[in-house]
Amino acid sequence: MPVSAQTTWTVGSGDSIQTAINNANQGDTILVAAGTYAENLVIDKSLTVKSIDGAETTTIDAQGENFGVFIIGATTTATFEGFTVLNYETCGILAGSFGEPEEDPLEVHILNNVVGVPSPLVDNHNNNIQIGDGTTGTIIGNTVYGAHLVAADWSGSGIIVAGSNGVLISNNYAYSCDLGISIVGYAINRDAPAVNNIVEYNFVESNLAGISVQMNSIGTIIRYNDVLNNDVGIESAGNIVWEPTIPSGTKIHYNNIVGNTEYGIASIVWDETLGEPEEVDATLNWWGDASGPGGVGSGSGDAVSTYVNYDPWLAAPYPSKVTGGGWFIDDKESDNKIHFTVQAKGGFVKYRDFAPGSVKGRGSVTDKDEGLKATLSIDQASLWVNYDGPGTFWVGLKGQAKIYENNRFTRTEAFELSFAVHPDRTDRVDFKIPTMDYHVHGELIDGGGQVVFHQDSQYMSVYE
Repeated sequence: MPVSAQTTWTVGSGDSIQTAINNANQGDTILVAAGTYAENLVIDKSLTVKSIDGAETTTIDAQGENFGVFIIGATTTATFEGFTVLNYETCGILAGSFGEPEEDPLEVHILNNVVGVPSPLVDNHNNNIQIGDGTTGTIIGNTVYGAHLVAADWSGSGIIVAGSNGVLISNNYAYSCDLGISIVGYAINRDAPAVNNIVEYNFVESNLAGISVQMNSIGTIIRYNDVLNNDVGIESAGNIVWEPTIPSGTKIHYNNIVGNTEYGIASIVWDETLGEPEEVDATLNWWGDASGPGGVGSGSGDAVSTYVNYDPWLAAPYPSKVTGGGWFIDDKESDNKIHFTVQAKGGFVKYRDFAPGSVKGRGSVTDKDEGLKATLSIDQASLWVNYDGPGTFWVGLKGQAKIYENNRFTRTEAFELSFAVHPDRTDRVDFKIPTMDYHVHGELIDGGGQVVFHQDSQYMSVYE
């Protein structure tokens, strides 16, 4: 059984997290040891519930019930951090009470969790993480996947903010969902607008829609995200019969919007008889080509719809190469790819030495030939100037790769990523996970960041 030490409770493998929650007092912290916990959690008071060793070793098995974790209570301020949540029916982590405001928490922080549906993906898992109906807070550092709902007028969301204000959604990875991240507000169905929510620094790929802003959502800010290889990258959508409202004040800036097959950004209505779509402010984004967006735009990048103001656009990925770079490296023939975005304080070109914490980055790797899927967290860098001649340099990156097998997170491994940069192009990339004996490199085959991958012994790293 849990043992109380002042305001900190420790739950060991084989004990009950819910028992610790029931016994704890307001403001207590519950630390959970590694293991699989077959229970459904209800957090109805102000607590911090946190795993000791992280999501890769600590799992909540919801046993097919509606919710894995349910956070309620009108005075509740809660943090839930560091778990894998699986085998739920309706929602993995839910903060809010579906329209009963007396039970909605004040503030919730959902951090560094993995929430999804193992392969093969199945229908009718509504949402992975949801904050709703007035609750504010943060959703940071989570991985979500597999949200899919077969129902008229509804979709499954990896992360959804429904009728809440001032929520920060940041540094999450959302993939293989109907909607990767969605902001939904209401005015007719119920009085629950979604106001001043921020979506930033997320990695969103391979969804039907990467980021969706719907109905009575006001003042949503979407910035600094990588939105890649979705059907629709970002959408503003409204005017359905039971909620004839559209978003307003949506601002979409400094995002990398690349490889989305239908639209990079679309502003739409579901029922045209109820009015026109929102005029969306979507200037200063990277569309995958320096010529700007296609569609109603005149460029060769991802398409935009009408009602999208896209001019001016970024001529290079955000952040630009002078401050570290954002590259999207795809093998068109095999659909293998490495995507990464890096920022270095002071800029890679200007500084050769990087103080601890001065380099941050994120990315993903997909190698279908080798069955590898991983997300990258980049935290170290080095630089060789003039390596291939004057004006050239090699950048070397290190960090942690979260490995996914059959759409389920399994472990974390160290990686090294190196790339050569000439004044006008990036022309070679090498990637290595030493513990897996995985080496690939690629050579540029056109000017759009497309490379051919090879897996063989020809590998170079600035660390060797």
